[in-house]
Amino acid sequence: MHLITGMREILFITFLCSLNVFADIDFTIEKSFYQDHQIKYDAKELTYNSEYNESSYWFKTKYREFIIGNIVNCLENNCTTYHQRDLDEIYNESQNQFGEKDAQVYFSNVVAGLVISADDSLERQNILSEAKEYMNFNQKIYIGHILGHMMNNHYDHDRDPDGIVSQDEIYRAQRNGYDAGVCRDIAVAQATVLKDLGISETYILAYATAGDGHAMVIAQDPDNKDRIVSLNYGEVRINESQSAQGLSQDSSLADFGISYRIFNADGTPHDRLSTELGYVLNKVLGFDNNLSSPGSKFDGINFSSVDYTKGIFTATAFYSDNASGLNTLGAGVSLRRDTEHLTLNAGATGYHSRKSLKHREFHSQSIGIFGGIEAQLRTGKTDFGFLKNIYADTRVLVSGSMGKGDYSNEKLDENNEIDALDGDYFRSEHHMLASSLYAESNFANMTWRGIVTAHASIMKDDIRNESHHSLHYLGTTIKNQLNTPISDEYTLTLENTLYLKQNGSTMDFNAEVRSGDDLFSFQLGTSRPISGQTGYWTTGHEKETYFKLKANSRDNRFSLGLKIGKTESHGTTYRLESEFRF
Repeated sequence: MHLITGMREILFITFLCSLNVFADIDFTIEKSFYQDHQIKYDAKELTYNSEYNESSYWFKTKYREFIIGNIVNCLENNCTTYHQRDLDEIYNESQNQFGEKDAQVYFSNVVAGLVISADDSLERQNILSEAKEYMNFNQKIYIGHILGHMMNNHYDHDRDPDGIVSQDEIYRAQRNGYDAGVCRDIAVAQATVLKDLGISETYILAYATAGDGHAMVIAQDPDNKDRIVSLNYGEVRINESQSAQGLSQDSSLADFGISYRIFNADGTPHDRLSTELGYVLNKVLGFDNNLSSPGSKFDGINFSSVDYTKGIFTATAFYSDNASGLNTLGAGVSLRRDTEHLTLNAGATGYHSRKSLKHREFHSQSIGIFGGIEAQLRTGKTDFGFLKNIYADTRVLVSGSMGKGDYSNEKLDENNEIDALDGDYFRSEHHMLASSLYAESNFANMTWRGIVTAHASIMKDDIRNESHHSLHYLGTTIKNQLNTPISDEYTLTLENTLYLKQNGSTMDFNAEVRSGDDLFSFQLGTSRPISGQTGYWTTGHEKETYFKLKANSRDNRFSLGLKIGKTESHGTTYRLESEFRF
Protein backbone atom coordinates (compact mmCIF):
# COMPACT_ATOMS: atom_id res chain seq x y z
CA MET A 1 0.00 0.00 0.00
CA HIS A 2 2.94 2.37 0.75
CA LEU A 3 4.36 1.54 -2.69
CA ILE A 4 1.05 2.45 -4.32
CA THR A 5 0.86 5.73 -2.39
CA GLY A 6 4.39 6.59 -3.54
CA MET A 7 3.42 5.93 -7.15
CA ARG A 8 0.50 8.35 -6.79
CA GLU A 9 2.87 11.13 -5.73
CA ILE A 10 5.47 10.49 -8.43
CA LEU A 11 3.16 10.00 -11.45
CA PHE A 12 1.47 13.38 -11.64
CA ILE A 13 0.90 13.74 -15.38
CA THR A 14 -0.77 11.22 -17.61
CA PHE A 15 1.11 8.29 -19.04
CA LEU A 16 0.57 4.69 -19.98
CA CYS A 17 3.42 2.30 -19.22
CA SER A 18 3.39 -1.43 -19.86
CA LEU A 19 6.17 -3.86 -18.96
CA ASN A 20 6.04 -7.39 -20.34
CA VAL A 21 8.37 -9.87 -18.62
CA PHE A 22 8.79 -13.27 -20.29
CA ALA A 23 5.50 -12.57 -22.09
CA ASP A 24 3.36 -13.57 -19.13
CA ILE A 25 3.66 -10.72 -16.60
CA ASP A 26 2.30 -7.26 -17.48
CA PHE A 27 2.73 -4.13 -15.38
CA THR A 28 0.33 -1.39 -16.48
CA ILE A 29 -0.20 2.18 -15.31
CA GLU A 30 -2.73 4.62 -16.75
CA LYS A 31 -2.61 8.04 -15.15
CA SER A 32 -4.69 11.11 -16.01
CA PHE A 33 -3.94 14.73 -15.34
CA TYR A 34 -5.75 17.93 -16.13
CA GLN A 35 -5.99 21.29 -14.49
CA ASP A 36 -8.04 21.27 -11.28
CA HIS A 37 -11.53 22.55 -11.94
CA GLN A 38 -12.66 25.17 -9.46
CA ILE A 39 -16.18 24.60 -8.12
CA LYS A 40 -18.37 27.32 -9.64
CA TYR A 41 -21.84 26.54 -8.31
CA ASP A 42 -23.48 26.31 -4.90
CA ALA A 43 -26.63 24.32 -4.17
CA LYS A 44 -27.79 27.09 -1.82
CA GLU A 45 -28.58 29.18 -4.90
CA LEU A 46 -31.12 26.54 -5.93
CA THR A 47 -32.91 26.06 -2.61
CA TYR A 48 -32.66 29.65 -1.32
CA ASN A 49 -31.49 27.94 1.83
CA SER A 50 -28.50 26.82 3.89
CA GLU A 51 -26.53 23.57 3.45
CA TYR A 52 -28.66 20.41 3.47
CA ASN A 53 -27.48 18.98 6.79
CA GLU A 54 -27.63 22.26 8.76
CA SER A 55 -30.44 22.82 11.26
CA SER A 56 -31.50 26.14 9.72
CA TYR A 57 -32.14 24.31 6.45
CA TRP A 58 -34.80 22.16 8.08
CA PHE A 59 -36.37 25.11 9.89
CA LYS A 60 -36.73 27.17 6.70
CA THR A 61 -37.94 24.19 4.68
CA LYS A 62 -40.64 23.28 7.21
CA TYR A 63 -41.76 26.90 7.29
CA ARG A 64 -42.04 27.03 3.50
CA GLU A 65 -43.96 23.74 3.46
CA PHE A 66 -46.36 25.32 5.94
CA ILE A 67 -46.81 28.34 3.64
CA ILE A 68 -47.51 26.12 0.62
CA GLY A 69 -49.97 24.11 2.71
CA ASN A 70 -51.87 27.32 3.48
CA ILE A 71 -51.88 28.20 -0.23
CA VAL A 72 -53.33 24.76 -1.05
CA ASN A 73 -56.03 25.17 1.62
CA CYS A 74 -56.82 28.61 0.26
CA LEU A 75 -57.22 27.23 -3.26
CA GLU A 76 -59.38 24.36 -1.99
CA ASN A 77 -61.73 26.99 -0.46
CA ASN A 78 -61.72 29.15 -3.64
CA CYS A 79 -60.16 32.11 -1.83
CA THR A 80 -59.75 35.32 -3.80
CA THR A 81 -56.00 35.56 -3.05
CA TYR A 82 -55.06 32.87 -5.58
CA HIS A 83 -58.19 31.26 -7.05
CA GLN A 84 -58.64 31.90 -10.79
CA ARG A 85 -56.08 34.72 -10.82
CA ASP A 86 -53.67 35.12 -13.70
CA LEU A 87 -50.07 34.17 -12.93
CA ASP A 88 -48.73 37.41 -14.36
CA GLU A 89 -50.89 39.33 -11.89
CA ILE A 90 -49.58 37.25 -8.95
CA TYR A 91 -46.00 37.62 -10.24
CA ASN A 92 -46.18 41.43 -10.56
CA GLU A 93 -47.83 41.73 -7.17
CA SER A 94 -45.10 39.64 -5.51
CA GLN A 95 -42.36 41.75 -7.14
CA ASN A 96 -43.91 44.98 -5.83
CA GLN A 97 -44.55 43.60 -2.35
CA PHE A 98 -41.40 41.59 -1.55
CA GLY A 99 -38.56 42.68 -3.84
CA GLU A 100 -36.84 40.47 -6.40
CA LYS A 101 -35.21 37.73 -4.26
CA ASP A 102 -38.04 37.16 -1.78
CA ALA A 103 -40.54 37.46 -4.63
CA GLN A 104 -38.82 34.55 -6.39
CA VAL A 105 -39.44 32.29 -3.39
CA TYR A 106 -42.98 33.57 -2.86
CA PHE A 107 -43.99 33.16 -6.51
CA SER A 108 -42.42 29.68 -6.63
CA ASN A 109 -44.36 28.68 -3.52
CA VAL A 110 -47.58 29.86 -5.14
CA VAL A 111 -46.82 27.81 -8.27
CA ALA A 112 -46.09 24.77 -6.06
CA GLY A 113 -49.44 25.25 -4.35
CA LEU A 114 -51.21 25.51 -7.70
CA VAL A 115 -49.52 22.29 -8.89
CA ILE A 116 -50.63 20.37 -5.78
CA SER A 117 -54.19 21.71 -6.11
CA ALA A 118 -54.54 20.92 -9.84
CA ASP A 119 -57.19 18.31 -10.70
CA ASP A 120 -55.14 16.38 -13.28
CA SER A 121 -51.90 16.23 -15.25
CA LEU A 122 -53.20 18.47 -18.05
CA GLU A 123 -54.01 21.27 -15.63
CA ARG A 124 -50.61 20.91 -13.95
CA GLN A 125 -48.90 21.02 -17.33
CA ASN A 126 -50.76 24.21 -18.29
CA ILE A 127 -49.85 25.88 -14.98
CA LEU A 128 -46.16 25.02 -15.33
CA SER A 129 -46.05 25.94 -19.02
CA GLU A 130 -47.28 29.44 -18.14
CA ALA A 131 -45.20 29.76 -14.95
CA LYS A 132 -41.87 28.94 -16.64
CA GLU A 133 -41.98 32.26 -18.50
CA TYR A 134 -41.59 34.08 -15.17
CA MET A 135 -38.98 31.80 -13.62
CA ASN A 136 -35.23 31.31 -13.86
CA PHE A 137 -33.45 27.96 -13.53
CA ASN A 138 -32.95 28.41 -9.78
CA GLN A 139 -36.68 28.85 -9.18
CA LYS A 140 -37.53 25.81 -11.28
CA ILE A 141 -35.15 23.62 -9.28
CA TYR A 142 -36.54 25.13 -6.08
CA ILE A 143 -40.04 23.94 -7.03
CA GLY A 144 -38.71 20.42 -7.66
CA HIS A 145 -36.87 20.60 -4.34
CA ILE A 146 -39.77 21.78 -2.18
CA LEU A 147 -42.29 19.43 -3.81
CA GLY A 148 -39.85 16.54 -3.27
CA HIS A 149 -39.67 17.41 0.42
CA MET A 150 -43.44 17.48 0.73
CA MET A 151 -43.93 14.22 -1.19
CA ASN A 152 -41.35 12.50 1.00
CA ASN A 153 -43.44 13.51 4.04
CA HIS A 154 -46.14 11.21 2.62
CA TYR A 155 -43.82 8.29 1.77
CA ASP A 156 -45.83 5.05 1.70
CA HIS A 157 -43.77 2.39 3.50
CA ASP A 158 -46.51 -0.17 2.81
CA ARG A 159 -46.63 0.36 -0.95
CA ASP A 160 -47.28 -2.77 -3.03
CA PRO A 161 -44.13 -3.38 -5.14
CA ASP A 162 -46.31 -4.11 -8.19
CA GLY A 163 -48.24 -1.55 -10.15
CA ILE A 164 -47.89 2.21 -10.60
CA VAL A 165 -48.75 5.00 -8.19
CA SER A 166 -49.93 7.79 -10.48
CA GLN A 167 -48.94 11.42 -10.14
CA ASP A 168 -52.60 12.30 -9.57
CA GLU A 169 -52.58 9.96 -6.55
CA ILE A 170 -49.42 11.52 -5.14
CA TYR A 171 -50.86 15.05 -5.33
CA ARG A 172 -54.18 13.84 -3.95
CA ALA A 173 -52.29 12.47 -0.95
CA GLN A 174 -50.71 15.90 -0.48
CA ARG A 175 -54.10 17.55 -0.36
CA ASN A 176 -55.82 14.98 1.83
CA GLY A 177 -53.02 14.02 4.20
CA TYR A 178 -52.42 10.32 3.51
CA ASP A 179 -49.37 8.38 2.25
CA ALA A 180 -48.77 7.58 -1.43
CA GLY A 181 -45.71 6.59 -3.43
CA VAL A 182 -42.08 5.71 -2.77
CA CYS A 183 -38.84 7.06 -4.27
CA ARG A 184 -39.50 5.95 -7.84
CA ASP A 185 -43.06 7.36 -7.86
CA ILE A 186 -41.90 10.63 -6.32
CA ALA A 187 -39.00 10.88 -8.79
CA VAL A 188 -41.38 10.62 -11.76
CA ALA A 189 -43.57 13.38 -10.29
CA GLN A 190 -40.54 15.63 -9.65
CA ALA A 191 -39.02 14.98 -13.09
CA THR A 192 -42.32 15.71 -14.82
CA VAL A 193 -42.51 19.07 -13.05
CA LEU A 194 -38.99 20.03 -14.19
CA LYS A 195 -39.66 18.82 -17.72
CA ASP A 196 -42.89 20.85 -17.91
CA LEU A 197 -40.94 23.87 -16.65
CA GLY A 198 -38.71 23.60 -19.73
CA ILE A 199 -35.65 21.76 -18.38
CA SER A 200 -35.33 19.34 -21.29
CA GLU A 201 -32.36 17.33 -19.97
CA THR A 202 -34.21 15.86 -17.00
CA TYR A 203 -33.91 12.15 -16.16
CA ILE A 204 -34.53 9.65 -13.40
CA LEU A 205 -31.53 7.73 -12.11
CA ALA A 206 -31.85 4.30 -10.46
CA TYR A 207 -28.88 2.83 -8.60
CA ALA A 208 -27.83 0.60 -5.70
CA THR A 209 -27.41 2.05 -2.21
CA ALA A 210 -26.16 0.39 0.96
CA GLY A 211 -29.24 -1.55 2.03
CA ASP A 212 -31.53 -1.11 -0.97
CA GLY A 213 -32.03 0.48 -4.38
CA HIS A 214 -33.04 4.08 -4.94
CA ALA A 215 -34.37 6.42 -7.63
CA MET A 216 -33.87 10.19 -7.85
CA VAL A 217 -33.83 13.02 -10.38
CA ILE A 218 -30.95 14.55 -12.36
CA ALA A 219 -31.25 17.74 -14.42
CA GLN A 220 -28.85 19.84 -16.48
CA ASP A 221 -28.95 23.62 -16.52
CA PRO A 222 -29.56 24.51 -20.21
CA ASP A 223 -27.63 27.79 -19.88
CA ASN A 224 -24.73 26.46 -17.77
CA LYS A 225 -24.26 22.91 -18.98
CA ASP A 226 -21.61 22.03 -16.39
CA ARG A 227 -24.19 22.60 -13.63
CA ILE A 228 -25.62 19.11 -13.12
CA VAL A 229 -28.28 19.04 -10.40
CA SER A 230 -29.32 15.97 -8.39
CA LEU A 231 -32.61 15.98 -6.49
CA ASN A 232 -32.92 13.29 -3.85
CA TYR A 233 -36.42 14.11 -2.61
CA GLY A 234 -35.67 17.62 -1.26
CA GLU A 235 -31.90 17.26 -1.05
CA VAL A 236 -30.17 19.19 -3.83
CA ARG A 237 -26.56 18.56 -4.86
CA ILE A 238 -24.47 19.79 -7.79
CA ASN A 239 -21.98 17.78 -9.85
CA GLU A 240 -20.05 19.76 -12.46
CA SER A 241 -18.75 16.83 -14.54
CA GLN A 242 -20.23 16.46 -18.03
CA SER A 243 -19.33 12.79 -18.18
CA ALA A 244 -20.50 9.54 -16.63
CA GLN A 245 -18.91 10.64 -13.34
CA GLY A 246 -21.50 13.41 -13.25
CA LEU A 247 -24.07 10.72 -12.42
CA SER A 248 -22.32 9.86 -9.14
CA GLN A 249 -24.60 10.20 -6.11
CA ASP A 250 -22.48 11.55 -3.27
CA SER A 251 -25.48 12.36 -1.11
CA SER A 252 -27.46 11.17 1.90
CA LEU A 253 -28.22 8.04 -0.17
CA ALA A 254 -24.83 7.28 -1.71
CA ASP A 255 -24.41 4.82 -4.58
CA PHE A 256 -22.30 1.66 -4.17
CA GLY A 257 -23.27 -0.32 -7.26
CA ILE A 258 -21.78 -1.04 -10.67
CA SER A 259 -24.71 0.07 -12.84
CA TYR A 260 -26.87 3.12 -13.51
CA ARG A 261 -30.32 2.65 -15.04
CA ILE A 262 -31.57 5.90 -16.53
CA PHE A 263 -35.20 6.64 -17.31
CA ASN A 264 -36.99 9.48 -19.03
CA ALA A 265 -39.08 11.92 -17.00
CA ASP A 266 -42.20 9.83 -17.67
CA GLY A 267 -40.53 6.69 -16.25
CA THR A 268 -39.73 4.90 -19.53
CA PRO A 269 -36.20 3.49 -20.18
CA HIS A 270 -33.60 5.83 -21.67
CA ASP A 271 -30.09 4.42 -21.14
CA ARG A 272 -27.92 2.11 -19.07
CA LEU A 273 -24.21 2.27 -18.25
CA SER A 274 -21.60 1.36 -15.68
CA THR A 275 -20.83 3.46 -12.64
CA GLU A 276 -17.27 4.71 -12.29
CA LEU A 277 -16.58 1.78 -9.97
CA GLY A 278 -18.13 -0.62 -12.48
CA TYR A 279 -15.97 0.86 -15.25
CA VAL A 280 -12.78 0.21 -13.22
CA LEU A 281 -13.81 -3.34 -12.29
CA ASN A 282 -14.59 -4.11 -15.94
CA LYS A 283 -11.01 -3.11 -16.82
CA VAL A 284 -9.67 -5.50 -14.18
CA LEU A 285 -11.39 -8.51 -15.74
CA GLY A 286 -10.96 -7.40 -19.35
CA PHE A 287 -14.66 -6.72 -20.00
CA ASP A 288 -15.44 -4.33 -22.86
CA ASN A 289 -16.52 -0.94 -21.50
CA ASN A 290 -17.85 -0.01 -24.94
CA LEU A 291 -20.28 -2.88 -24.47
CA SER A 292 -21.17 -2.08 -20.86
CA SER A 293 -21.46 1.70 -21.43
CA PRO A 294 -22.05 2.34 -25.15
CA GLY A 295 -21.24 5.89 -26.20
CA SER A 296 -20.58 7.02 -22.63
CA LYS A 297 -17.72 9.31 -21.65
CA PHE A 298 -15.52 8.61 -18.61
CA ASP A 299 -12.90 11.18 -17.57
CA GLY A 300 -9.90 11.04 -15.25
CA ILE A 301 -9.69 7.25 -14.88
CA ASN A 302 -6.30 6.36 -13.36
CA PHE A 303 -5.49 2.66 -13.34
CA SER A 304 -2.50 0.53 -12.31
CA SER A 305 -2.27 -3.26 -12.47
CA VAL A 306 0.06 -6.24 -12.41
CA ASP A 307 -1.16 -9.19 -14.51
CA TYR A 308 0.19 -12.74 -14.56
CA THR A 309 -1.07 -14.83 -17.47
CA LYS A 310 -0.71 -18.59 -17.82
CA GLY A 311 -2.59 -20.17 -20.67
CA ILE A 312 -6.22 -19.04 -20.55
CA PHE A 313 -5.98 -17.76 -16.95
CA THR A 314 -4.93 -14.29 -15.80
CA ALA A 315 -4.39 -13.19 -12.19
CA THR A 316 -4.55 -9.43 -11.58
CA ALA A 317 -3.71 -7.08 -8.72
CA PHE A 318 -4.87 -3.49 -9.32
CA TYR A 319 -5.17 0.01 -7.93
CA SER A 320 -7.23 2.93 -9.24
CA ASP A 321 -6.96 6.54 -8.10
CA ASN A 322 -9.39 8.67 -10.07
CA ALA A 323 -9.82 12.42 -10.46
CA SER A 324 -13.32 12.18 -8.94
CA GLY A 325 -11.85 11.12 -5.58
CA LEU A 326 -12.68 7.40 -5.97
CA ASN A 327 -9.83 5.06 -4.95
CA THR A 328 -10.12 1.30 -5.48
CA LEU A 329 -7.74 -1.60 -5.00
CA GLY A 330 -8.08 -5.37 -5.13
CA ALA A 331 -7.14 -8.62 -6.85
CA GLY A 332 -8.93 -11.04 -9.11
CA VAL A 333 -8.70 -13.84 -11.63
CA SER A 334 -10.16 -14.25 -15.12
CA LEU A 335 -10.12 -16.72 -17.96
CA ARG A 336 -10.43 -16.15 -21.70
CA ARG A 337 -11.17 -18.74 -24.36
CA ASP A 338 -11.24 -18.10 -28.11
CA THR A 339 -12.59 -20.37 -30.84
CA GLU A 340 -13.50 -19.68 -34.45
CA HIS A 341 -17.01 -18.50 -33.64
CA LEU A 342 -16.98 -17.89 -29.88
CA THR A 343 -14.99 -15.76 -27.44
CA LEU A 344 -15.64 -16.26 -23.74
CA ASN A 345 -14.28 -14.12 -20.91
CA ALA A 346 -15.24 -14.72 -17.26
CA GLY A 347 -13.78 -13.75 -13.91
CA ALA A 348 -14.17 -12.40 -10.40
CA THR A 349 -12.33 -9.89 -8.23
CA GLY A 350 -12.43 -8.68 -4.66
CA TYR A 351 -12.10 -4.94 -4.07
CA HIS A 352 -11.99 -2.19 -1.49
CA SER A 353 -12.96 1.37 -2.44
CA ARG A 354 -12.94 4.79 -0.80
CA LYS A 355 -14.20 8.16 -1.92
CA SER A 356 -13.77 11.64 -0.47
CA LEU A 357 -14.75 14.98 -2.02
CA LYS A 358 -12.60 18.09 -1.76
CA HIS A 359 -15.30 20.75 -2.04
CA ARG A 360 -17.69 19.47 0.65
CA GLU A 361 -17.91 16.83 3.33
CA PHE A 362 -18.59 13.43 1.82
CA HIS A 363 -16.80 10.18 2.61
CA SER A 364 -17.67 6.64 1.60
CA GLN A 365 -16.11 3.22 1.76
CA SER A 366 -17.10 -0.21 0.45
CA ILE A 367 -15.73 -3.72 0.31
CA GLY A 368 -17.13 -6.27 -2.09
CA ILE A 369 -16.87 -8.97 -4.72
CA PHE A 370 -17.43 -8.35 -8.44
CA GLY A 371 -17.79 -11.01 -11.11
CA GLY A 372 -19.24 -11.60 -14.52
CA ILE A 373 -19.11 -13.21 -17.92
CA GLU A 374 -18.79 -11.71 -21.39
CA ALA A 375 -19.48 -13.77 -24.51
CA GLN A 376 -19.18 -13.00 -28.21
CA LEU A 377 -20.78 -15.25 -30.85
CA ARG A 378 -19.62 -14.63 -34.44
CA THR A 379 -20.80 -15.80 -37.82
CA GLY A 380 -18.47 -16.78 -40.64
CA LYS A 381 -17.40 -14.17 -43.22
CA THR A 382 -18.88 -13.84 -46.68
CA ASP A 383 -18.79 -11.49 -49.69
CA PHE A 384 -21.74 -9.83 -51.41
CA GLY A 385 -21.01 -7.82 -54.54
CA PHE A 386 -18.57 -5.00 -53.75
CA LEU A 387 -18.97 -5.66 -49.99
CA LYS A 388 -16.31 -7.97 -48.59
CA ASN A 389 -15.75 -9.84 -45.31
CA ILE A 390 -19.32 -9.40 -44.15
CA TYR A 391 -20.11 -10.96 -40.79
CA ALA A 392 -22.23 -10.41 -37.71
CA ASP A 393 -21.80 -10.96 -34.00
CA THR A 394 -23.78 -10.82 -30.79
CA ARG A 395 -22.12 -9.86 -27.51
CA VAL A 396 -23.55 -10.32 -24.03
CA LEU A 397 -22.24 -9.01 -20.72
CA VAL A 398 -23.72 -10.14 -17.40
CA SER A 399 -22.03 -8.96 -14.20
CA GLY A 400 -22.83 -8.33 -10.56
CA SER A 401 -21.40 -7.16 -7.26
CA MET A 402 -22.22 -7.55 -3.60
CA GLY A 403 -20.65 -6.34 -0.37
CA LYS A 404 -20.97 -3.83 2.45
CA GLY A 405 -20.73 -0.05 2.33
CA ASP A 406 -21.00 2.99 4.57
CA TYR A 407 -20.77 6.78 4.12
CA SER A 408 -20.86 10.08 5.99
CA ASN A 409 -21.72 13.69 5.13
CA GLU A 410 -19.89 15.00 8.20
CA LYS A 411 -16.28 15.99 8.83
CA LEU A 412 -14.21 13.00 9.94
CA ASP A 413 -11.31 12.83 12.35
CA GLU A 414 -9.04 10.02 13.51
CA ASN A 415 -11.64 8.77 15.97
CA ASN A 416 -14.54 8.91 13.50
CA GLU A 417 -13.49 7.05 10.35
CA ILE A 418 -15.73 5.26 7.91
CA ASP A 419 -15.57 1.46 8.08
CA ALA A 420 -17.35 -0.44 5.31
CA LEU A 421 -17.92 -3.42 7.59
CA ASP A 422 -20.05 -1.18 9.85
CA GLY A 423 -22.35 -0.36 6.94
CA ASP A 424 -25.19 -2.16 5.21
CA TYR A 425 -25.13 -4.86 2.56
CA PHE A 426 -25.55 -3.87 -1.07
CA ARG A 427 -26.13 -5.80 -4.27
CA SER A 428 -25.92 -4.59 -7.86
CA GLU A 429 -26.15 -6.14 -11.31
CA HIS A 430 -25.47 -5.06 -14.86
CA HIS A 431 -26.27 -6.69 -18.19
CA MET A 432 -25.99 -5.49 -21.76
CA LEU A 433 -26.63 -6.96 -25.19
CA ALA A 434 -25.15 -5.75 -28.49
CA SER A 435 -25.52 -7.03 -32.05
CA SER A 436 -23.20 -5.80 -34.80
CA LEU A 437 -22.87 -6.08 -38.57
CA TYR A 438 -19.41 -5.65 -40.13
CA ALA A 439 -18.43 -5.05 -43.75
CA GLU A 440 -15.57 -3.61 -45.80
CA SER A 441 -14.86 -2.68 -49.39
CA ASN A 442 -11.96 -1.60 -51.62
CA PHE A 443 -12.28 1.01 -54.36
CA ALA A 444 -10.10 3.68 -56.02
CA ASN A 445 -7.06 2.80 -53.89
CA MET A 446 -9.14 3.24 -50.71
CA THR A 447 -10.39 0.78 -48.08
CA TRP A 448 -13.68 1.33 -46.30
CA ARG A 449 -14.85 -0.50 -43.17
CA GLY A 450 -18.20 -0.05 -41.50
CA ILE A 451 -19.73 -1.30 -38.25
CA VAL A 452 -23.36 -0.90 -37.17
CA THR A 453 -24.15 -1.90 -33.58
CA ALA A 454 -27.53 -1.97 -31.80
CA HIS A 455 -27.51 -1.87 -27.97
CA ALA A 456 -30.15 -3.19 -25.57
CA SER A 457 -30.66 -4.17 -21.94
CA ILE A 458 -33.34 -5.72 -19.78
CA MET A 459 -34.99 -2.91 -17.82
CA LYS A 460 -38.33 -2.06 -16.26
CA ASP A 461 -41.00 -1.01 -18.73
CA ASP A 462 -41.84 1.76 -16.26
CA ILE A 463 -39.52 2.55 -13.35
CA ARG A 464 -42.54 2.64 -11.03
CA ASN A 465 -43.57 -0.96 -11.74
CA GLU A 466 -41.28 -3.60 -10.21
CA SER A 467 -43.00 -6.58 -11.87
CA HIS A 468 -42.74 -5.71 -15.58
CA HIS A 469 -39.31 -6.07 -17.24
CA SER A 470 -38.41 -6.56 -20.88
CA LEU A 471 -35.57 -6.11 -23.36
CA HIS A 472 -35.35 -2.43 -24.31
CA TYR A 473 -33.49 -0.92 -27.25
CA LEU A 474 -31.12 1.82 -26.03
CA GLY A 475 -29.48 3.10 -29.19
CA THR A 476 -27.25 2.43 -32.19
CA THR A 477 -23.58 3.14 -32.89
CA ILE A 478 -22.51 3.58 -36.51
CA LYS A 479 -18.78 3.70 -37.28
CA ASN A 480 -17.27 4.34 -40.72
CA GLN A 481 -13.54 4.24 -41.43
CA LEU A 482 -11.77 5.15 -44.69
CA ASN A 483 -8.07 4.44 -45.32
CA THR A 484 -6.09 5.74 -48.28
CA PRO A 485 -2.38 6.31 -49.01
CA ILE A 486 -1.48 9.97 -49.54
CA SER A 487 2.16 9.31 -50.46
CA ASP A 488 4.66 6.48 -50.52
CA GLU A 489 5.31 7.05 -46.82
CA TYR A 490 2.01 8.13 -45.26
CA THR A 491 -1.58 6.89 -44.98
CA LEU A 492 -4.65 8.96 -44.20
CA THR A 493 -7.48 7.50 -42.06
CA LEU A 494 -10.85 9.23 -41.71
CA GLU A 495 -13.14 7.88 -38.99
CA ASN A 496 -16.64 8.99 -38.10
CA THR A 497 -18.74 7.56 -35.26
CA LEU A 498 -22.43 8.38 -34.77
CA TYR A 499 -24.10 7.74 -31.43
CA LEU A 500 -27.84 7.47 -32.00
CA LYS A 501 -29.77 7.52 -28.73
CA GLN A 502 -33.53 7.33 -28.27
CA ASN A 503 -34.07 11.09 -28.11
CA GLY A 504 -31.01 12.52 -29.84
CA SER A 505 -27.61 11.94 -31.45
CA THR A 506 -23.97 12.97 -31.21
CA MET A 507 -20.86 12.34 -33.29
CA ASP A 508 -17.08 11.99 -33.17
CA PHE A 509 -14.94 12.63 -36.24
CA ASN A 510 -11.17 12.42 -36.59
CA ALA A 511 -8.51 12.43 -39.29
CA GLU A 512 -5.23 10.59 -38.72
CA VAL A 513 -2.01 10.61 -40.75
CA ARG A 514 0.28 7.63 -40.09
CA SER A 515 3.70 6.79 -41.46
CA GLY A 516 4.02 3.54 -43.41
CA ASP A 517 6.59 2.16 -40.99
CA ASP A 518 4.22 3.01 -38.09
CA LEU A 519 6.85 5.20 -36.39
CA PHE A 520 4.78 8.37 -36.34
CA SER A 521 1.12 9.47 -36.42
CA PHE A 522 -0.93 12.56 -35.64
CA GLN A 523 -4.68 12.94 -35.35
CA LEU A 524 -7.10 15.86 -35.28
CA GLY A 525 -10.68 15.27 -34.13
CA THR A 526 -13.86 16.75 -32.79
CA SER A 527 -16.88 15.52 -30.82
CA ARG A 528 -20.16 17.41 -30.82
CA PRO A 529 -23.95 17.10 -30.53
CA ILE A 530 -26.13 16.68 -33.60
CA SER A 531 -29.75 16.74 -32.42
CA GLY A 532 -32.10 16.22 -29.50
CA GLN A 533 -31.20 15.19 -25.94
CA THR A 534 -28.83 12.28 -25.40
CA GLY A 535 -27.79 12.86 -21.79
CA TYR A 536 -24.70 14.76 -20.69
CA TRP A 537 -22.74 11.52 -20.10
CA THR A 538 -22.73 10.76 -23.86
CA THR A 539 -19.59 11.32 -25.95
CA GLY A 540 -20.14 14.45 -28.03
CA HIS A 541 -22.85 15.94 -25.85
CA GLU A 542 -20.32 18.64 -24.98
CA LYS A 543 -18.29 20.08 -27.87
CA GLU A 544 -14.65 19.03 -27.77
CA THR A 545 -11.74 19.50 -30.16
CA TYR A 546 -8.65 17.35 -29.66
CA PHE A 547 -5.21 16.71 -31.14
CA LYS A 548 -3.17 13.52 -30.72
CA LEU A 549 0.48 12.90 -31.53
CA LYS A 550 2.23 9.51 -31.22
CA ALA A 551 5.73 8.17 -31.98
CA ASN A 552 7.04 4.58 -31.82
CA SER A 553 10.58 3.19 -31.68
CA ARG A 554 11.79 1.08 -34.59
CA ASP A 555 11.93 -2.07 -32.47
CA ASN A 556 8.33 -1.34 -31.32
CA ARG A 557 9.36 -1.47 -27.65
CA PHE A 558 8.70 2.18 -26.86
CA SER A 559 5.97 4.64 -27.79
CA LEU A 560 5.12 8.15 -26.68
CA GLY A 561 1.83 9.96 -27.23
CA LEU A 562 0.27 13.31 -26.39
CA LYS A 563 -3.38 14.37 -26.46
CA ILE A 564 -4.54 17.96 -26.10
CA GLY A 565 -8.27 18.54 -25.84
CA LYS A 566 -10.42 21.65 -25.46
CA THR A 567 -13.99 21.52 -24.17
CA GLU A 568 -16.61 24.21 -23.71
CA SER A 569 -16.81 24.08 -19.93
CA HIS A 570 -13.40 22.93 -18.65
CA GLY A 571 -10.93 24.55 -21.03
CA THR A 572 -7.82 22.74 -22.23
CA THR A 573 -6.81 19.31 -20.93
CA TYR A 574 -3.62 17.35 -21.52
CA ARG A 575 -2.89 13.65 -21.71
CA LEU A 576 0.56 12.11 -22.10
CA GLU A 577 0.87 8.40 -22.85
CA SER A 578 3.99 6.24 -23.03
CA GLU A 579 4.40 2.51 -23.43
CA PHE A 580 7.42 0.30 -22.82
CA ARG A 581 7.80 -3.33 -23.84
CA PHE A 582 10.58 -5.61 -22.63
